Amino acid sequence: MRPGRSIASSKGDRAIWHASSSATTRCSTGTTGFLRALLRTVNIPVKLVTNAGHAPPWFMADARFLSHGDDPYNALTRCTPPYPAGLLLIDQVKVDAWFGANVPAEDKDDCIGRRTRELALVHLPSYILHKHCEDIAANRGQAESEVFEVFSRNYTVAQLDARDLWGKMDDKIASFGGCANVP
Repeated sequence: MRPGRSIASSKGDRAIWHASSSATTRCSTGTTGFLRALLRTVNIPVKLVTNAGHAPPWFMADARFLSHGDDPYNALTRCTPPYPAGLLLIDQVKVDAWFGANVPAEDKDDCIGRRTRELALVHLPSYILHKHCEDIAANRGQAESEVFEVFSRNYTVAQLDARDLWGKMDDKIASFGGCANVP
């Protein structure tokens, strides 16, 4: 990362990784360009496509996409234990459902980076666990929580509650020995 291109945070190394890293690659367009150049050296074709003003890469040979070019280093992808990076990839069916010609522009925008939010519900990354700890400390209810703010583009509180998100976060935080020990 270039000096002067990070964001201030009281969390030190837990700063929003997405924002600080994207400054280095000029967001999804730069990341997709980087992936194109890098993967070309091993004969993997990557095409820049445009959805809702963003540039998710299309891995043509495998017919797979990222929901946003910045997905690989989004804070929601940093989990303990880590999950396989291949889970970030989506197929043409999801691309059409999320970004197809008949999808309203606002809905398309809400689907940028959606795959990282889907995976975060399953793998509960440290970023979400820290947000939950902050919500607990601030005595915020689910609807006012920072956790809900992360997922609100694609889920309602009722949908998250039906998945027992808050209970699962409590369990994972307890497995680390409490909020102070979440990586």
